[in-house]
Amino acid sequence: MNKILKGIVFIIKKYIVHVMAIIVILNVYELIKEEYMINNDYILFPRYIISALRSNKSHAMVDSIKHLSTVGIHYPFSDKGEDNEIYWLKEGEQMDYYRRNGKNEDLEHDANLNYIKQLARNHIAFPPAHLRLSMPLRRQIPPCDFTHLNYIKKKSFFYSYEEFKTTQILLNNMAWSERNTVNILTSSTNNSSDIGIDVEVSVASEDSVSHIFIDDTQDKSMTHKCIHILNVRDSRDSCAVYTVNVTFPAQATYYEGLMIQSREAHTIKGDLKNISFDRFEIEVGRGAIVLQNINANAIHLVTLNGIISGSYHPKESLDSMCLRGSTNIQLTPETNHVKSSISTLDGPTKVIVDGGFSKGQFITHCIDCQPEVISKVNQDDVHLVSPSDIKSTRVGYFKEDTSSHIYLYSKSGEVKIVYV
Repeated sequence: MNKILKGIVFIIKKYIVHVMAIIVILNVYELIKEEYMINNDYILFPRYIISALRSNKSHAMVDSIKHLSTVGIHYPFSDKGEDNEIYWLKEGEQMDYYRRNGKNEDLEHDANLNYIKQLARNHIAFPPAHLRLSMPLRRQIPPCDFTHLNYIKKKSFFYSYEEFKTTQILLNNMAWSERNTVNILTSSTNNSSDIGIDVEVSVASEDSVSHIFIDDTQDKSMTHKCIHILNVRDSRDSCAVYTVNVTFPAQATYYEGLMIQSREAHTIKGDLKNISFDRFEIEVGRGAIVLQNINANAIHLVTLNGIISGSYHPKESLDSMCLRGSTNIQLTPETNHVKSSISTLDGPTKVIVDGGFSKGQFITHCIDCQPEVISKVNQDDVHLVSPSDIKSTRVGYFKEDTSSHIYLYSKSGEVKIVYV
């Protein structure tokens, strides 16, 4: 008997570690099972939704909710109606074997989708409009009456384009109106050899005229001219619209740099086919950039909310960015090493490429669509090197694989390159 007891004690001492490990594993398994399993099938819903599914059987039940073993994530860009189950429960691929192959047939009869939506309201990163929290009312300001802007302030600047190599125009704190325009043109006569900038600002009262600041400054080297147009009073309280005309002399064939920045510009337009620039930069907060025959080594175009269109002839680079709006430009590279980057975050992007230096690499990317690369002459000149199964990206080259490249991007909108 003593030998038997000693044998039992020996076995317990020898395998006690293994026994304890098995007990711990079983306990952990039960905890995991309680947290992430219903009816012996894994799902990824947190416990508060699981409890709701178990307890809320008195509500109207959904006829069928397929693939509840996938992740329940709300994607606001879905074009399906909110009453559609897929709108609220988007399928996501699961690499885990059990989660990928698990079946939850019993849940199809117990789940209450409306109740899930009610619980999920506070757990959505980008909710739709009817689920957002109401915002406090902003200060109510009456809209501008642009028909009664009868008080005008004017000022003109003239300076030598040979003395001042670069020009910068800043327009700040103006009301947004269709009358806000910046015209860039070349003089049709040889009467003057200076650059002329004419500024006209219209306001609603004589008192508002004193709050309009129009002045020019230059740097220490006396080679950079800056024209600053500012409404000192808040533009929401004091309406002010403007017209700016920038005129280059007819004999000017080259100018080093032109930069224009405006928060509120309805249109920046012009045709500058007889002059070339080293740097040409336009930045607009809200408005359209519509320019023709812009020749420059480096072209930089930005609008946060608007459109970019026109024809551009870069020698080194072209950077075009639109945050919300559209881009539709005609691109004529002047060398075989032009680097072009054209993007519209929320809106379509289209580029028409022509000229003798149109050959080179292209990269097109679109998240919600399939990019197009088209040749109007011969589609065989378009060579794709990207995998055919990746529909959102097209990488390749046109005619020859040179150092020149065009990059197009859009998050939501058409992406298209047309070679003509």
